[in-house]
Amino acid sequence: MKEYYSLGLDIGISSVGWSVVALDEKENAKRIIDLGVRTFTPGEDSDGESFNKTRREKRGARRVISRRSHRLDRIRQLLDEHNIIDIDASTNNFSEFSKIAKEYTNELINNYYKKNKTNPFLLKVKGLDYKLTNEELVIVLLHYGKYRGYKSNREDKSEAKSSEQGKVLSAIKENEELIKKYRTVSEMFVKDPKFAKRIHNTTDDYKMCVTREMFLDEINLLLDKQIEFGTISEKFKNEYIDIWGAQRSYAKGPGGNSKYGAKDGEELIDRMIGTCKFTGEKRAPKNAPSVEKFIALQNLANFRYSDDTSTEYKALTKEQKQDIINALEKQDKITYKKLANIIGIKNMKVKGLKLARPDFLKAKKKLEEKLKVDKIDTRNLNTEEQKMLEEIKEDILLSKPFLKMPTYTYFRKEITKQFGSSEWENFSKNYMLMDEIIRLLTIYKTDDTLLEQLKNNSIIDEKYYDFILSMPNYKEHIKLSLKLIYDLIPLLYEGYRYDEAMLKLGYNPYDVTRKKQKFDLLPGIMIDKNINNQRVIRALSQARKVVNAVIKTYGTPKIINIEVARELSKNKIERMLIERENLENREKNEKDKEYLVKTFNEYFKTPDDVKPYDLLKYRLWIEQDEYCPYSLEKIKIEELFDNNLVQVDHILPYSRTGNDNYLNKTLVKTKANQDKGNRTPYEWLKDTEKYKKFENFILNSNKIPHEKTVNYLFKNLTPEKEKEFKEQNLNDTKYISKYFASFIKAYLNVDKVNMIKGAITAKLRARWGLNGLTHSLESHTYRLIDAPNYDKEKVDKNRENVLHHVLDATIVAVTTKSLIKRVTDYEKYKRYLRDYKIGKKVDFENLNKNIIYYKKETGEILDEKELDEFLDEAIKKEFLVKNKNDYRLFYPVPYKDFVQEVKLRIYERDVNKLRKELSLLDNYQGINLNEIDVIIPTIAHNKISGALHKETYYGMKTINNEIYLTERLAVNNKRFTEDTINKMIEVDGGSKEVANTLRNWLKGYSNGEQAYKAKGYPRNEKSGNLIKKVKIIKRSFNYKGHILDGNKIVEVDTIHKIGIYTRENSDLLYFVGFDLLTLKKIQQNKIDNLMVTVWWGSGNNNETLPYNEFVQKYNLYLEIFKNDLILMELKNGNKGLCYVVGFTGGKIEVKDILGDGYDLVNSGLFDSLLSRYYKTISSIKTIKKIHITTLGKINRQYQLT
Repeated sequence: MKEYYSLGLDIGISSVGWSVVALDEKENAKRIIDLGVRTFTPGEDSDGESFNKTRREKRGARRVISRRSHRLDRIRQLLDEHNIIDIDASTNNFSEFSKIAKEYTNELINNYYKKNKTNPFLLKVKGLDYKLTNEELVIVLLHYGKYRGYKSNREDKSEAKSSEQGKVLSAIKENEELIKKYRTVSEMFVKDPKFAKRIHNTTDDYKMCVTREMFLDEINLLLDKQIEFGTISEKFKNEYIDIWGAQRSYAKGPGGNSKYGAKDGEELIDRMIGTCKFTGEKRAPKNAPSVEKFIALQNLANFRYSDDTSTEYKALTKEQKQDIINALEKQDKITYKKLANIIGIKNMKVKGLKLARPDFLKAKKKLEEKLKVDKIDTRNLNTEEQKMLEEIKEDILLSKPFLKMPTYTYFRKEITKQFGSSEWENFSKNYMLMDEIIRLLTIYKTDDTLLEQLKNNSIIDEKYYDFILSMPNYKEHIKLSLKLIYDLIPLLYEGYRYDEAMLKLGYNPYDVTRKKQKFDLLPGIMIDKNINNQRVIRALSQARKVVNAVIKTYGTPKIINIEVARELSKNKIERMLIERENLENREKNEKDKEYLVKTFNEYFKTPDDVKPYDLLKYRLWIEQDEYCPYSLEKIKIEELFDNNLVQVDHILPYSRTGNDNYLNKTLVKTKANQDKGNRTPYEWLKDTEKYKKFENFILNSNKIPHEKTVNYLFKNLTPEKEKEFKEQNLNDTKYISKYFASFIKAYLNVDKVNMIKGAITAKLRARWGLNGLTHSLESHTYRLIDAPNYDKEKVDKNRENVLHHVLDATIVAVTTKSLIKRVTDYEKYKRYLRDYKIGKKVDFENLNKNIIYYKKETGEILDEKELDEFLDEAIKKEFLVKNKNDYRLFYPVPYKDFVQEVKLRIYERDVNKLRKELSLLDNYQGINLNEIDVIIPTIAHNKISGALHKETYYGMKTINNEIYLTERLAVNNKRFTEDTINKMIEVDGGSKEVANTLRNWLKGYSNGEQAYKAKGYPRNEKSGNLIKKVKIIKRSFNYKGHILDGNKIVEVDTIHKIGIYTRENSDLLYFVGFDLLTLKKIQQNKIDNLMVTVWWGSGNNNETLPYNEFVQKYNLYLEIFKNDLILMELKNGNKGLCYVVGFTGGKIEVKDILGDGYDLVNSGLFDSLLSRYYKTISSIKTIKKIHITTLGKINRQYQLT
């Protein structure tokens, strides 16, 4: 019979930790059933860009090339139909005709140039005055077909979006002025000195850019002249211009029969717009003014502020919101400072508004200017300086923009400018009209299609057509429909938050469970199409696989608890900022520790002796100006670490709010803490003179953050507020967490799905002593600090092996309601244990004395009975343990031996020791321990896809009957050096002058990048031409890492498959790396010129031979792919499990199982820890591919101890 269990998931950007924990009938955790971790590559490249973006850009480039090729084919067909060329092609197949026609025209053009020294531009100028021959006409018309000029689309009516586009538009503007001196573009190119050196664009030089209209004018002029000469007919001209000017709108996607293209009468973008899951209508454009107002009202609904009258945060009234929106409709933006003026608030403090690091540096700079000093240490300011800094910081904070409605602002300015203020007065009230205009601009991307839609639209007046056509395009949509937005806006004015307003309308904003069919397993993540972030999709897809694998093995869970990493939905820059913030915190910790060691050497001998709790007390002491805020007594520095004279208290009791944040902690005298009890400072001191003094102290402090001030002075902690605080502090409110939880509820019959905050996991991990752990291969005690090669940086900066994901998942799994209740009770009652300290002896005789507990519901003072019940329960649960006449108090754990079990199940790598130690635990009695193994993390396989080869095509040069690879290298490249010049083709022959110029240019510089920055491009000393690129010999062509693709050479991309072969009369293993292009050629049987390289060792231990010969000579032994788990045995007898990474130069690259290399060293596969692990194939005796399940299970015969 399968047990009830809780499933814990720790979902990160590249991993999913999971843990299955057995539950009793009351849903208390009782034992770990199974656990593990699955890793995967995130859905982004090394630069943090989505793989989809790279793929989309490549696809776009291929389409441009394909459409140009098709245009030239149609021009050739036209030339043939009008007998300008005579192609002997007896075929009705356009593709076959195109191939023959291309060969014909290429030969015609080459033969013409052999006889005539000219170029297409000279011929175009000639054609303005003279009759062109058929050959010249072919050259001219095909050249026009290749280079049509820049066509402005609606996107360019807004500002240029890139520096490159800006350069193009700037060059066009110059040429539009310059062409006034000439009849045509080509005449300008041929005759103007600006183009004397070169008639083509090059790197960072766009001087040749002209518009398509300029070229069209030239074509009309030239063809009209040729009609006069009788070379062509009017019909030919019209047909040619139709072909030349044809361009499929990018908004319609690919043409032909492509399933990705728009059909007749359809706009592709309209088809791609998602549906609002609540109303079933199309989603609203993000730039629609109603959407902008909706977003502004959402921000106002969530806005909380305090003022001079109270430190408690307040919400805005309906009238205040209306005043703010009215002001926003007349201004470009509303800052926090403007908002305060609008609603008449002085000294406004905004909840959650924090100073970013750049803003702090700006404030510091202003303070230095005000004090007229070069540099100031903000940690050592006097009272007056600190006050000045706080005022500057506050001014910077309140000057930040809070609300914007950019599209509405655009309408206001342009309508007023073009039609007058009275027209705007009427127009401004019609939000639906503005929304409709933006809807059309979001869908229709050409003037023609947009104008057609405007004419068919009954609510848009004709007088606005030109204005709308001059507007920029818009792109994005939100997830809600305009109809729903219109319904929500009035409720947001009334004071409802978004989620409350949705519930009022009968919708659940985070619910994807509406009328969903339940399944035994989770369906694909993309079934609802509500998430676009590729990192999130990848992580949740892998989490789904884990959930389904667990269900297949153990049945449907009773509870699923989820923790999602905060960086999952953030982009690379945001993650780097988080990492930098963490690094700065670590550096600050180190400095503070060094100070404490120096100051309190009797307590701390080394920085490692300073614990986080010690640091916390020290920082609070500094923040509070060395005073206890409760008693207002001075705290001497020597009291910080002496005999429990001071304690850290939760300002708002943890048991009532669940708030363990730094902003809810204060350093106080122990006696004051005991007197305060489980009350807020206000509940304790209200209606006394002491409270006024306490309030003045808090309000006059320059160092205490405003958020903490609010907690200190909080007055109304009602049961409703307690519930709200607990939900905020215990449950993860990130959208991704809510979405995945809702997704699970939608499709699985799971009783409870909870989102656990990372802060809760971190707190429990620390209190249970589970930080700083590692596996038994590194430390026999599982404590990293006890490892022989203990590296403090490893503890502080990262957790290298992947097992910490399993630990977090296990903590998440056991975080049940009953555990939270016990932790809450512990925090509630611990203050009543006199001289309490974790792990220290407690005098039980005095436990029940001096108890003061303020019962929040009634205001009663409790008697001793409730505390006694708690202590009885604590003794029963064995976290208050009696030893003779003494008692020891321990932090609540899920069940007996939990911590020891966690260490064994996660960190023990010897399966025999693991089973033996578990057999001694009470909760493993009667459990088949042979079913328990050490954790083997799994790695997700990526499907074989991507680029067939690397982008660069190399040239071929035959020298003395040997083929060499050549490449064009920019002289301003860092790789360009003196050695590069010596590799130039014909360096002592035809390229001698160029080589000499480059040597002189490079003198005094180590590479071309440095020389270019100092002097710009070199100029040929003889011809005067700029030298930007040179052709060099890369190396001889030996087929290793390169493939002949037609008459070009390409460099292979990633090795996707490694073939392992044997050979008759040999005991060696032979390896072949297969890239995607090679696999494609084999699949398509295009193997005539295919060469493969076979390796049996590194260095020269290889041979390259034709594929046909290879398959006859070698026998397939095994095929392995990246991320396959293998058992590798060396010829010295050592063997171990590892994952395949790749293959290069006769060496197989592998990856260790745990992530830190210890398992590879322990197995003897490698002698020491390395950054990457390569094994020469000649040292390998055998390789076995090991099947591993999603949950990390393998055949037990391959489990190594």
